[in-house]
Amino acid sequence: MVAIDLGGRPALVYKDLVKVRLVGDLQTELAEDFFGGFVHHAGANLHAKVMYGRSNHHKLEAIFKCFARAMKFACSKDARLKDQLPPPRALMIAIFDYGAGNLRSVQNTLGELGCEYTLVRDSAGLLGAARFYCPAWDTSAR
Repeated sequence: MVAIDLGGRPALVYKDLVKVRLVGDLQTELAEDFFGGFVHHAGANLHAKVMYGRSNHHKLEAIFKCFARAMKFACSKDARLKDQLPPPRALMIAIFDYGAGNLRSVQNTLGELGCEYTLVRDSAGLLGAARFYCPAWDTSAR
């Protein structure tokens, strides 16, 4: 089970029930570190919990698949709420392009999730964006 609130307050509750140190080449404690980094940088509240299972591989796989589906739902537009949501620009994510980063993976991920985003090259482009991302500040890849 995975629940996500993109409300701006980072918090993580994580329980994967994995009992081994490695699943293939993946150090299993890195899964929780990944989600911790995500909630911190996205300002998201994330609850991820495996209820039961035998295979440690399938437990981790289930969490990541549920996370992807929850993100797709969290970023999607619901026609029933069209009069209750802020205008699309207020939901926009601005990605700051400082000229030295490879932004293709960020763009692909946001596109797959159905999130609206724009690339900006100066602070004026950040006006009106609900969130912004600057690859130079992302220390998770270092």
